[in-house]
Amino acid sequence: NSPCLSWENMLEEFETLSHVVMTETSEKDVDFIKVDATAVADSIKSQAVEWRDRYGKALHPLSKKIMMEMIAMVKNYETEINVDPKEMEDLKHVLEVIGEISQRGLQVELDYLDVKERYRILKYYKVKVPKEEREMAEGLDTRWDALLIAAKTKELRLAEVKDKFRKVTQQDAEDFSSSIETLKFKFYDSGPPTKFDDLDEGVESVKEYTRLLSNAVKKKTELVQAQNLFNLADRKSVV
Repeated sequence: NSPCLSWENMLEEFETLSHVVMTETSEKDVDFIKVDATAVADSIKSQAVEWRDRYGKALHPLSKKIMMEMIAMVKNYETEINVDPKEMEDLKHVLEVIGEISQRGLQVELDYLDVKERYRILKYYKVKVPKEEREMAEGLDTRWDALLIAAKTKELRLAEVKDKFRKVTQQDAEDFSSSIETLKFKFYDSGPPTKFDDLDEGVESVKEYTRLLSNAVKKKTELVQAQNLFNLADRKSVV
């Protein structure tokens, strides 16, 4: 069961208890004795109502916290997709954010439905909630839908910029492949394999090529990510 349903079950249990106690007769004749349980019934009802109200008041801040975290998330996404990318890294970041928004759609929908259900429960059990806060909860779905539309619109508007950087990425990949071939040639021509007669020089050469290889791996990772981002994976990939 979801946490939301568990809270509702507890609230309903105390609400039902208070209702049952008040609807049942509190006086009963047992042989020649009249039993009056009015005081006990009132006490049980009072306790049930008190626990119902306590659970309701406990549910409120927890629900508000979840709602505010969702609103902060949406605000952050709104800010990030409003960036006008001038450099490759900026464009990559914006496109990654747009992709993340799209991928999180289903989970976010479940999350805001949960929040809206929490506030419905609070309203049903008459827990005091500021009007503005309730309206924020009720408007979560509208705000998320607006973000999805804004993200898709941004992606379409970036088509020309994407095409420009797609060409740059393709050229970078080709240049990188050429540089790797050059590095490979230098490695066997004047690198560590040729330093067998000078151990100290060989050690320094290994260190140098280790550094160059590390930089090449980092560059390759960046290029592969860019190729995937611009749907270039079906073309000639980097080495």
